[in-house]
Amino acid sequence: MASFFGEVLPPRSRILDDEDLDAMEEGFCEEFKVTSPPELEKNLLIVCEGSLPGVYTQLCFNNIQACGEILGKSSDKEVSFGKIFRGSNWTVVTCEHDLKQQEFLNLGNTILGLMDKGCQIICLTARHISEFRVEEMIEDESVVRCLSSKSFPATDAVKRLEIPNLLTGLSAAILSIAIVKGLPCFLLVNYVDLFTPDSMTLQGYQSIFKLKCLQESSLEKPNVSEALKSRQLFRPSNNLYI
Repeated sequence: MASFFGEVLPPRSRILDDEDLDAMEEGFCEEFKVTSPPELEKNLLIVCEGSLPGVYTQLCFNNIQACGEILGKSSDKEVSFGKIFRGSNWTVVTCEHDLKQQEFLNLGNTILGLMDKGCQIICLTARHISEFRVEEMIEDESVVRCLSSKSFPATDAVKRLEIPNLLTGLSAAILSIAIVKGLPCFLLVNYVDLFTPDSMTLQGYQSIFKLKCLQESSLEKPNVSEALKSRQLFRPSNNLYI
């Protein structure tokens, strides 16, 4: 049984059904490497799991190209799992690749290998609103929740994820590693109706700029709607909220 939110359980602790066994038989990457690894990040490492956080963080910096990639080897082929962006006092890793359970911890450790001691970690992810469990929810409420390690500076910027909600995935794996190693880590999960990037689905990530480590960074809090239009990162055909 999981002892804390976000814990990644080893296979032995779970009962495997037929779908689990089929998934385990599929190929997965056991090793990951970083191309053109930058110097270790000393200040702020932001990990974006999925397309929504990836789009949002690109609105926070201007004219910066990826300085490296994270590659995994599968069936004798190298597959790109993520891109690395570097600023004056921050590093952003975007990972939009679909991951298998067996890849979470190894990829998480590879990403954390980009940081130096004292660096703070921010994980951004998204889940469908149907996965959110709460006794009563205010209509039209923007559902953004957080989890953090004990070594991350205390903050009330975002509501803590309520029981009985649990998270799995890359962000949860990184938080688990951070808790075990005593690293400062903050995880923000944005519950959305759609995974289409627009001014509504991305708005929840604005909460990270309530954190001191973001305020002290060179990243800029964007006007989401205007930034999407000017960057043309996403051009929907019939979206009212761009």
